[in-house]
Amino acid sequence: MMKHDKDYIKRSPDEALRNIRVNDIQQYLLFQVVTSRNGHTLHKSTIETYYKTLQMTYLHTTKKELGRFVNIEVNEYITKHLTTKYGLKKQQKSKETCSVVDLYKLLRHHWCEDKESTCHGRYVVQTAFLMQLIAYTSSRPGALIEQNCYKGLKEVLKYKDMNLSLLRDNFSTGTILVLEVTTTYLKGNKNTKEPVTYVLYERRDSPIFCPVLNMLALAFADNAFKEEGITRPEDIYNIKIPIFRETLSIQWKPEILETPVFQDATRKPEAGDVVSDSDAWSFAGFNYYLKRLGEIAGFPETLTSYALRKGAGNAVDCKFFLHGPEVTDAQRNQIMGHARAEVFRKHYMRQTVKVNSQSLFLGTINRNDLLQTVGLMSAKRDPRAPTTLPRTSINQLEQDSRLVSMNERKLHLFNALKKKYKNLTKAGDDNRKKDHQKLTSQIRGRKKTLERIALKEYRAKWFDTVDHAEIQKHLRGEAPSTVDPASTTYFYWPVRTRITEFFASYETDKTDDSSAWFGAVHSLRDLCLQGPSVHKLNCRETGKILCPFCIASTFVRQSDKDNRFQSIYTLKKHVERRHPETTSSAAPVYCPYAACQRYKLDHGDHLKNHLAREHNLKF
Repeated sequence: MMKHDKDYIKRSPDEALRNIRVNDIQQYLLFQVVTSRNGHTLHKSTIETYYKTLQMTYLHTTKKELGRFVNIEVNEYITKHLTTKYGLKKQQKSKETCSVVDLYKLLRHHWCEDKESTCHGRYVVQTAFLMQLIAYTSSRPGALIEQNCYKGLKEVLKYKDMNLSLLRDNFSTGTILVLEVTTTYLKGNKNTKEPVTYVLYERRDSPIFCPVLNMLALAFADNAFKEEGITRPEDIYNIKIPIFRETLSIQWKPEILETPVFQDATRKPEAGDVVSDSDAWSFAGFNYYLKRLGEIAGFPETLTSYALRKGAGNAVDCKFFLHGPEVTDAQRNQIMGHARAEVFRKHYMRQTVKVNSQSLFLGTINRNDLLQTVGLMSAKRDPRAPTTLPRTSINQLEQDSRLVSMNERKLHLFNALKKKYKNLTKAGDDNRKKDHQKLTSQIRGRKKTLERIALKEYRAKWFDTVDHAEIQKHLRGEAPSTVDPASTTYFYWPVRTRITEFFASYETDKTDDSSAWFGAVHSLRDLCLQGPSVHKLNCRETGKILCPFCIASTFVRQSDKDNRFQSIYTLKKHVERRHPETTSSAAPVYCPYAACQRYKLDHGDHLKNHLAREHNLKF
């Protein structure tokens, strides 16, 4: 941000932020407008969001807010200068809200139809659990997981904020698990005086909506229970509540109270992605999986965490509903974490009016079901929607003027280095080599940005024309389009198949089966411990080449050891990505094949020569 003022270059970021001036803020916002456009006109609200993020960072660093006159001057600069000169769009973006119907379709696709995911199994459980928590508590993501502006501070939801209790169920003769979630991190700072506690409970009739199911899976995976006798879900439900008590608290181990509930995974050379109980899951990671889920599920709009939060806010706003208790402004402000009721009306209330004004005027039967259907995010959901760009569109991106210029500079540097050194590896510390590597990274980033923008436009155009195509199909006398039901018989991981079968079984049979419920908790716990696929998309069962390093490793699952590669090229890429410590080692190494393991090799290059000569693997 301080690139525009040489006085700030020698200062630390915190010092520069404490002494920030109005001119510095204006230069920062101008920098965002100029560098973030990518050939497209930005919304005015986007620049206002940049400024709000800067305000929160200033508050967190200096423990005080920016002055009132500073805000007035900056807002005038955005409205009068940036908006006018750069043509920022003034119209408000659509307020997408995720209802219970939308959440069901998302969760069902997440558990039963998403077969391409090869991430760590814990991410799969955490994604579903976070979606439920945001929808049921209307919490901001920053109150649950790590925000980018607070990275490393671990101001996230921890085990000490989750209270699991066994409660006597008045609607049956048994017991029910209740989860109390206390959020203490609100927008801008920590709210230690008035924490908000939400009460959630298990839903055996609709397990796909059950937050307790996912919480149990994470707790068993983390070995979080204080009582050593609790090793299975059956152990919890077998506990008898005394006749004079209504509830018993299931306590956590003291050493795990400060552990984040939503944890991140770190990459290790031998073991791959390993979950770290000290690292909190970042918002960037959750946002990636959420957007991906919306795309592959066929939603026309980009799925965000705030769509879930807005859906929760509109659900508790029962004043306009003909059923349910009336929620006061004070109660809604407490649930949403708002200081004033105007915040909800301005930023969270759905654009679709929830009152059937036509029926009220005519005095006819109220058809609220029609209003609810029209307002769904999934009303125009289409599983046939494209999730990737066609090859022709990708090739057209290469004609981007900025990308062409960068490629020309890269080629010029490459030719100069090759002429002098014959090989880039011999260039050493030559500054031109560093510039070449920097340009390579910038070109890769530019391509990803162009592909992301092009895919968004391609999907928007597809959704704009698909209805017309369906109508034309009907007018020609053809049958409506259909989609083959997704098969639930095979996933990359067998545990995913068991989980899918569990959720799918409740769609046809609502009978409470305790053994199936316990089995689901076991399967979800196993999924939390399931590492990511080592080979991902490079391996195919029809390939002929096995990875010798995977076979020899004790950290790789048997399913990954059995995967085969189509060519030596894909095997080489796999070894460079997953086993770099072998072929590039400067220390002595051993051949991974059992027949040669007693044969000591001098270094990685010696190992390559040995594999090519003795095992016909030419890396």
